[in-house]
Amino acid sequence: MKPLLDYAPYLEETDADINQLVSGASYCSNSYCPKNYSGDSYGMVTLRTAFAQSYNTPAIRLFEKTGVETSFKYLDAFGFRKVSKKTTIRVRP
Repeated sequence: MKPLLDYAPYLEETDADINQLVSGASYCSNSYCPKNYSGDSYGMVTLRTAFAQSYNTPAIRLFEKTGVETSFKYLDAFGFRKVSKKTTIRVRP
């Protein structure tokens, strides 16, 4: 989901270079505190590294910069019918 919801919208909307730096450090907004899978904090990493390693905290930072509405509009072309907390994705027939 991260490539479609976070990286593609950010790269398209900002014309960012894949070697641009983004923070892979710990992240919290209100009570929402996602972690990187390993639990580690990575400091500044390139978009290329964050994408290749599927880091979560850089992805949420990109998502916030692009915005909820813009990011979710990028999913329209794929025909998703529902995205749930269980990360189950159902595609329209």
